[in-house]
Amino acid sequence: MNNKNIAEDGKATRFSSTNQPDKTGRKPSIKNQLKELMLKNGELIIPKDQVIKVEDNGDVVIKTPTEMQLALKLKQMAMNGRGSITLKAIQLIMEQIDGKPRQDIGLDIENVIPIMTRRIEKGDE
Repeated sequence: MNNKNIAEDGKATRFSSTNQPDKTGRKPSIKNQLKELMLKNGELIIPKDQVIKVEDNGDVVIKTPTEMQLALKLKQMAMNGRGSITLKAIQLIMEQIDGKPRQDIGLDIENVIPIMTRRIEKGDE
């Protein structure tokens, strides 16, 4: 059995103020992206690292994360869709932000009757 100094073992790979992982946590959820879109009243702030270029006519080309793309598409469907597509998109947004509404399963438990059981003794089998 090797007697290693545990305090020195793996010191080079430990996290510190200078040694941090490349990935800095979870990606934002679609739910949080939707909330952000709904609370901004149509204003959207794009971080400068997502701006790819600005065209001569003033159009801005951006690269958005998948979660934001889905949230934007869902909001677009809710605002500009036709009939059932609009309603379904609005329903999905509401369920993401507020949670699904309580659903009745049709179970009536007003008259609960206990089940009579008997103890099985040895030899009763």
